[in-house]
Amino acid sequence: MRSLIETSRMRLQCFEPADLAELHAIFSDPRTHTIGSGPFTTVEQTAGWIDRRMLVMHTSGLAGEAAHAVLAECFAAGVRRVWATVRPANAASLRIAADLGMTLRHRRADDRGELLYLAADACGSACGQPCG
Repeated sequence: MRSLIETSRMRLQCFEPADLAELHAIFSDPRTHTIGSGPFTTVEQTAGWIDRRMLVMHTSGLAGEAAHAVLAECFAAGVRRVWATVRPANAASLRIAADLGMTLRHRRADDRGELLYLAADACGSACGQPCG
């Protein structure tokens, strides 16, 4: 699979462990971080910023767009089935999974409660879309 996926509105790139340090270097520099409350002083602040951006993705429709792009990339790369695990209370993720054509395959409980296992199957060798 490619490490970079692009849509008309965004560019998705896999993070590597070194990304936090590089991003923190930018955010902790007063010359490059001139908005908000000013430069970050700890790596934890940068990690928190990343967490908040991920939350924004879920509430702005970007998570669904990203999920569609990743699913299409998986199918184009020859992956025949893509799985997702979602907690029953996570309505936003369940809506995205349903929109992707994912269906419930089984349920299991772990130490945190019930976990739903959903999957989407490629409908053909190079279609790039889920069946259904």
